[in-house]
Amino acid sequence: MLTLSQTMRLDHQLYLELTGGITTSVFPEVENWLQENTDHQHVMDWMGRNFNTEYRSMVDYLFCAVFPSWRTAVRCFYESDEAEPPLRDIISVPERNYMQAKMLLAMQVAYQLHCKQRAASWRKVVAVVDELAAAA
Repeated sequence: MLTLSQTMRLDHQLYLELTGGITTSVFPEVENWLQENTDHQHVMDWMGRNFNTEYRSMVDYLFCAVFPSWRTAVRCFYESDEAEPPLRDIISVPERNYMQAKMLLAMQVAYQLHCKQRAASWRKVVAVVDELAAAA
């Protein structure tokens, strides 16, 4: 005798625009790295398992994960309906270059961990990036 069974599955996924929000066009190399290979975007899902939907783009989320001291400024930008100045008007070119380099390195470290199927938090990834920077 055959019986039919019905199952349901709830799948939580991170759906964000790649760019937008406070970081629009500030970090083009980060945006390019995320766009060059869709597997790179899976890192955001993997690292974002504790993701908070308060961010408007993957780059905003990454920016706040790597630079948590900027979370308040990002929140103020969102709450002002983007009337506050975007990041490109707040930081200098050297600051932007430093932030972009650190974000790229964090993404590359996270991607390597993702490929090896090793669990890590953004805090751990940023700590590794800080150690690499200190050793250089």
